[in-house]
Amino acid sequence: VYNFKVINRKTKSNLVEKTPGSPPRTEGGRPTYTKYGRDPELLEAKKKYVPREIWDTGGIPDLRREADYLKDLVKKNPENNEIRYLLGLNYFQRELYDDCRDTLEEILKRNPEHERALETRAYIYLSLNRNEEAMEYAKIGLKHYPNNPRLLYILGSSYLYEENDTRKAGELLRRANELDPTDPLIYIILSLIHISEPTR
Repeated sequence: VYNFKVINRKTKSNLVEKTPGSPPRTEGGRPTYTKYGRDPELLEAKKKYVPREIWDTGGIPDLRREADYLKDLVKKNPENNEIRYLLGLNYFQRELYDDCRDTLEEILKRNPEHERALETRAYIYLSLNRNEEAMEYAKIGLKHYPNNPRLLYILGSSYLYEENDTRKAGELLRRANELDPTDPLIYIILSLIHISEPTR
């Protein structure tokens, strides 16, 4: 039987910047992949605000160039949360978690119920293995959006890694999977729970 608290060793660092442009990775035994980069709605937002030659490179996207462009847009459109969120997501994808958090907090000052900002703020702490904070922020988001599969995934994963509570985590992750059966990460974590349970 797996002890997920051991598999998911906590980091001692605070929010720290990672190497810009680094790919999604596995830390502490779990993927930090996010599906946000493939989200059709966000792709439409990029098409709306960002020149095609920046976001459609035909290969690995130039996230630094995209960030520079989005920062200029934010300065020109400080009240536009859609643009600001694209910048925050860019920071998240580059693992610049301090910058991402600060950008999301600016959004939430203007709109405390901004769904994607609530999701991504919780996801930052899950990615850093700071599971208690991930649980706290996921619960805040779920008060507003109780059927958000990503928030349910974050909360379930936090229970799994912080408390080794496979029962509670399984309940939350199965619910998330019902709401979004296309997210492979939810399925992966559910599979880990299944193989960790003793055979009856």
